[in-house]
Amino acid sequence: MYSKILSKFSLKKRVLLAILFQILILLAMLFTAFLPLVLGREMRVSVLPVDPRDLFRGNYVQLRYDFNNKACDIDVKNGDTVYALFNDGKDGKDEFVKLVKDRPKDVKFIKGTINNKKHNCYAKFGIEAYFLPKNKAVEAEKNITLRDNSTVVLKVFKNGKARIESLIIDGKKY
Repeated sequence: MYSKILSKFSLKKRVLLAILFQILILLAMLFTAFLPLVLGREMRVSVLPVDPRDLFRGNYVQLRYDFNNKACDIDVKNGDTVYALFNDGKDGKDEFVKLVKDRPKDVKFIKGTINNKKHNCYAKFGIEAYFLPKNKAVEAEKNITLRDNSTVVLKVFKNGKARIESLIIDGKKY
């Protein structure tokens, strides 16, 4: 059946269709990656101090949150989807409440995945690394490890997919 349909198109047209299809797939991937930044609601969460440089990936600031290691509180296995629930907190930051397995309604949440290969009871949310230019990465490296007043500004789409909009260390936006 497919061979009859394809035989109506010349080789040149089939190659062009294949290229067009691949370009459309790449554009769709790009669109879904930036969707939270454009249409997502803003959340601010505290960051735990860590060594911010990744020698293999370059000037990515490595970030860790208090809700990354809370997967032991619920019965989950590697690869399961979890949701971190948040309430409005003090100082304009959102406060982590708990991890749940079922998608919540009418609550601020971020969608994550259990990744027990890296650490026991570790949930990954796709917001654990943030790229900075080299000069700013060095400055952020010095400041984030010395202090505990760092905040990440997130944009979260309605499905829970989150992206980092900015990193704030001592009131300075990176």
